[in-house]
Amino acid sequence: MPKSLIYILLLVFSSSAMASASDCSQLREDELFGLLQRLKIEEIKLRGQDIEILALENEVKELNSILDQGQTTLDFKSQYKHSGTGLNADDRATTNFSEQQLSASYVASVSKINKRAADKAKVDLARTKLQGKKLIHDGQLLQKTIEIKKLITVLELTETKLPLIENKIDYYQLLGELSSGGFKELADAELEKIKINNEINNLSSRIQLETASFNYPQLSQQLVAGQLALSDKLTHLPLKTPCNFLDLETAQKNKEIVIAKRQLLESENNRLPSLSISSSLSSRDYHSGAHKNNFSLGIGLTVPLYDGGSNSSDVMAKTQQLTLLEREKIELGEQHKIKLENFITLEKAIIASMLESKEKINKLGGEIKELLERQKIGQSNFEELITKQIQKIDIEIIYEELWTRLVGVWASHWENLVAG
Repeated sequence: MPKSLIYILLLVFSSSAMASASDCSQLREDELFGLLQRLKIEEIKLRGQDIEILALENEVKELNSILDQGQTTLDFKSQYKHSGTGLNADDRATTNFSEQQLSASYVASVSKINKRAADKAKVDLARTKLQGKKLIHDGQLLQKTIEIKKLITVLELTETKLPLIENKIDYYQLLGELSSGGFKELADAELEKIKINNEINNLSSRIQLETASFNYPQLSQQLVAGQLALSDKLTHLPLKTPCNFLDLETAQKNKEIVIAKRQLLESENNRLPSLSISSSLSSRDYHSGAHKNNFSLGIGLTVPLYDGGSNSSDVMAKTQQLTLLEREKIELGEQHKIKLENFITLEKAIIASMLESKEKINKLGGEIKELLERQKIGQSNFEELITKQIQKIDIEIIYEELWTRLVGVWASHWENLVAG
């Protein structure tokens, strides 16, 4: 089957935005998939996720058990009976017998056929919800992991500012000893050192708080430090549109509509006759008489005549529910289009800011290198050098936060990107 036809079929089936193979990119999924696989290998999860998955798995099992129920009933009855007649008469008599009976019955109706179809659709919907919930959990796990990575990196960058600030303090202290200048600058530098130390303590506390959300806090922190790194592709190549951006919400709504249609047909068909078939086989042993074997087979037809309007009300309610679901489906489709547009717009804006920050970092790096070269030939530029070094670190922190925001956007749409 041609690729273009496959894409068309997927687009129709999922009401999703798809792109052709030549005009799309799977870089987003590739950048995060390795980290996700490592987290799963180590069985790292967010606390509480297991309970949600277990609830949905139990729902699937419960629905499957209903689906496994047969339409035929089979009963076995065994009894012993003692009876007497004419108790106050001269011809009174007693009868004793034991009996075993096997009976079967089956009711056939169009409404039951539709009910079974609705039950199958419910199982399908529950499985879809389960799979969707797992993908959402994966996205949440990635988002939390990415946030921790950002905090760790920002902490490391912030700690590199301390020696620079301490050098400034030493410089202005020496300047104050040699002359009357530098007192205001010294006070500003000492205040800046206090702020940096507070920031370091806050970042350390936030890391501990965020990692506490995992079932294995220390292991998750180690994995983050070693697995999640910024790809150079993000700053050298323009990102194409996603190859997959499936609309899982509309897909689930389609399954809800299938269930609603079947339930409506079930109620409408309750007005139709139903056929019942029953049979029984019994063996009766008279203790003072002959042994008898009996067999019966019966066919019955039940025709609904009047139920007080109950079924008509049920049909009206289910018709309204179906209409509402179809409107919700249309609205979800429109929302998904907006969601994709916002995703692409936000992604482009973040990448543009990242490229701008990268240019500033490279420019400052060049200026710092030039100042260091001048120092080697005896030029005094200490204050300018320290200022630019701190500026470079601040922009690197901004760059890290932008990258975190970018991959965070990917993780928050993980179920849309990988469901296909």
